[in-house]
Amino acid sequence: MVNDGRSLVYFLFLFSVDYVYSEDLKTGTSYTFRPSIQGTIEAIDWRHNGYLVVEWVPGSDPHFYRYQERASLNTKTGDFTLQLKKEDSGVFRGQFQVKGVLQYFERTIVVLDYVYSEDLKTGTSYTFRPSIQGTIEAIDWRHNGYLVVDWEPGSDPHFYRYKERASLDTKTGDFTLQLKKEDSGVFRGQFQVKGVLQEFERRITVIDPVSDPKVICEQNDMNITLLCSVDPPVQAEFKWRGPNGFSQSGNSVHITKEGDDNSVYFCTAENKVSQKTTEFDLNKCTHKDSEDLKTGTSYTFRPSIQGTIEILDWRHNGYLVVEWEPGSDPHFYRYQERASLDTKTGDFTLRLMKKEDSGVFRGQFQVKGVLQEFERTITVIDPVPKPKVTCEQNGMNITLRCSVEPSVQAEFTWSGPNGFSESGNSVHITKESDQEKVYFCIAKNSVSHTDTEFNLNMCPHKDYVYSEDLKTGTSYTFRPSIQGTIESIDWRHNGYLVVDWESGRDPQFYRYKERASLDTKTGDFTLQLKKEDSGVFRGQFQVKGVLQYFERTITVIGK
Repeated sequence: MVNDGRSLVYFLFLFSVDYVYSEDLKTGTSYTFRPSIQGTIEAIDWRHNGYLVVEWVPGSDPHFYRYQERASLNTKTGDFTLQLKKEDSGVFRGQFQVKGVLQYFERTIVVLDYVYSEDLKTGTSYTFRPSIQGTIEAIDWRHNGYLVVDWEPGSDPHFYRYKERASLDTKTGDFTLQLKKEDSGVFRGQFQVKGVLQEFERRITVIDPVSDPKVICEQNDMNITLLCSVDPPVQAEFKWRGPNGFSQSGNSVHITKEGDDNSVYFCTAENKVSQKTTEFDLNKCTHKDSEDLKTGTSYTFRPSIQGTIEILDWRHNGYLVVEWEPGSDPHFYRYQERASLDTKTGDFTLRLMKKEDSGVFRGQFQVKGVLQEFERTITVIDPVPKPKVTCEQNGMNITLRCSVEPSVQAEFTWSGPNGFSESGNSVHITKESDQEKVYFCIAKNSVSHTDTEFNLNMCPHKDYVYSEDLKTGTSYTFRPSIQGTIESIDWRHNGYLVVDWESGRDPQFYRYKERASLDTKTGDFTLQLKKEDSGVFRGQFQVKGVLQYFERTITVIGK
């Protein structure tokens, strides 16, 4: 602090400052540090990382030691304004004398180069357009620092990743990508024009769009709860509209139905990249008797009781769970460690749902001496784990099989190129050249939905012996996926003939007859497994005089 010759008496008053507020700021912007000083300021100094920037005392102009060409000081408020550069990152500290007492202000800032950011929808095609001026002599594009594609004149673009879903325009430098969620991050292009580099940078966040929202209704007498959700679940905000200007946010609304009310309510689900709306007619609302729930989740039974509850009890499959009366805490007979009761509403919440919680929950509530009842049947089901896709290839004929482990009840559907869609746990495909086609297996049940993608180029070639570990006592089918009408078959185990067949007669078994079967149309061979069945099974199939082969190694393991 500069003394202008006048005698200044400083009384040091230190504020207890444990927290230094920090803020990320953008290069090129103007930022004002606002200390909010109370009283008339008699002297000021501002420092950056300990170095004096500007000081002031009454009767003089502010004296700048640095940043004068891009900074200003308001001597009445102490506010300090700076046009930002990256090197301004650090701690700015102001000291202000008011009535001989020092007040302090401190702020940490991080000044960052600005990268334009955009939210985009999964599955869409997006083009990064650098708008390069002049003839491009060389290009490289990177994603989060990893090289994606480079190019120089006289050659084709060389892709290091994303080749099957990306393209590069070498004249403009435009890079187009079919988007997945994992593409989120920074894409950076570098372009040489007349020996000089030009750069382009863009940050994207790839977000799943919302599906059409689903509205379900829970009704207890005339009291209705509408619940809105999207499947598969994605980040979304929910808004409701209804009669007489009704408007509400959140995934649920509570309504009192009046008579044969046929009012229509609208639920809108939206996120940064999409918006979908579903309407629901209250006349479609019925008393909900049962619901499928997912293990590990929380669920609240909402009886929608009208009036002040005087006494209540909840039962599970007839067994008392909890009871309550005014003047006492709820008394739990079971599930206390994972349940809670709202005595005002009668709502009963059960956490970390287990499969053994399946059954009937029944609540009984006394209001003004009259009993009201609520009943709900739930079935608690394990969610499907991420499915696993295995591949069997014979020449260009491929069979994809989808399964989940541990095994739970699930339905399987497939999607793929050119609108391909099929149901069932397996699909048969004819591969065309080495094209990197991707297929998706979706496994779902009433409480969950998950998928896995499989690139056909990951399928083992015919000279590869696929190996699998299997459990004793189970039934296993070797599926060769033969194309065409089979004229003769033989199957061998570790080189020993097991069964052979030709048109016009029954299969001839040489071993395992009592626990094996052969499908002569498909060539599929099924065996009830023992540990001694471990080894290589090889099938030979004649179609139009030409032999096709299939080989599989199995290891049979005890239960």
